[in-house]
Amino acid sequence: MTQIERQTAKQKFRNAPHPFPDTIGAIDCTHVKILAPRVHEEAYVSGHHEGHSLNIQAIRDQSVASFINYTKNKL
Repeated sequence: MTQIERQTAKQKFRNAPHPFPDTIGAIDCTHVKILAPRVHEEAYVSGHHEGHSLNIQAIRDQSVASFINYTKNKL
């Protein structure tokens, strides 16, 4: 990201309805419950939530583009 792109991102986050000064992006995660898979079901057991889940990560930039990723435990 260039200096100009960083400044543009900061300006857009600063002018948002709920301002975030000096911010160029945002990351958040959540667990989404799923039915237990038949293969490697132990890899989908959450240590923080009951049952099986996928850990979903959302990354947003100043243009409100979203990049979604999901992770699971190592098999």
